[in-house]
Amino acid sequence: MEEKNMDLGQLFDRKAALREELIARSRYTKATVPDYVFASRPVPGQLAVMGETSAKMDELLLKILDEQERQRKPGPEKFRREDVFIWGGPTSHWSGSMAPDTAVRGMEYFGAENAVYVYGPLNEEALELHRNCRKLICQVTRTARSCEQPESDAECAEKLSRLSLKYPNIIGGIADDLVIYLGRNYSIRDIMAIRDSLKKHNDRLDFCGVVYAGELDYPNMPRVAACLDVINLWLEQKSDIAEFDLIIEKCLVKCPGKKIMLGVFMQDIGLSDLGYDPRLLLRYLDKAERAYRAGKIQGLVILGDREIAKFPELARTIRQYFSQRWN
Repeated sequence: MEEKNMDLGQLFDRKAALREELIARSRYTKATVPDYVFASRPVPGQLAVMGETSAKMDELLLKILDEQERQRKPGPEKFRREDVFIWGGPTSHWSGSMAPDTAVRGMEYFGAENAVYVYGPLNEEALELHRNCRKLICQVTRTARSCEQPESDAECAEKLSRLSLKYPNIIGGIADDLVIYLGRNYSIRDIMAIRDSLKKHNDRLDFCGVVYAGELDYPNMPRVAACLDVINLWLEQKSDIAEFDLIIEKCLVKCPGKKIMLGVFMQDIGLSDLGYDPRLLLRYLDKAERAYRAGKIQGLVILGDREIAKFPELARTIRQYFSQRWN
């Protein structure tokens, strides 16, 4: 495939390959060009070995920079209702509720229109409860299911693909805690099978995967990202907020060309397990909105019903934040 026809992910793959070629040529140069000295003035023998590949890298980097500029168009001035999703579903974990309409309840509380439906069964009864969602993303993997999933993950994804023909508000499927279980529950091949199954009957569906900030340094992250259409990025601990800008930029580089939906916790998961200070939460939302305005993220995911019950003051803070933008 010619580079001009490659998407950003493919251009990054090509960059990695060219870099390996340059490393190999550099070793050859050091071994065979007697007058070559590291970081000194280039010599003819060095140019003969390195020149063509180095020039290819220059051209490729220019293409990558052009494509990054093309894709990172400024977004809206404020969070739009259509780009905010409320996460929820029936679960007894994390002080949750087994009510089947928890995602809808959270959506209504925040004045939102979109939901990420997780944990519960994937069937027409569940989708009828979410019929009034403007946009709906549904879980397609076994992770943290509150009920038995009789199908394999790929079969579940194909079921959602079929159901999306009847329920056109379904825009995608999501794999929760995807990278956590990579190598234990999933291989890259498994993830690709889920993606292909999700698109079997409706190729417009997005395959979304939950990725935590610390997982962006996972060596195989670019390969995982290549399987996904949307990165649902979560900063699991509040201390990560100090590195927010760096984390977003890292996600853009490690997951080139992918849409980013930022997940916002109200709780310092796994560290203090306490709720955020409302002032910090507002600053966090402001930083997220600046990234949204800059076109670096394309949406927001807010935890719904169980967090509303655990942290009512923080839930009210978020609701007021959105009401100032949507009313």
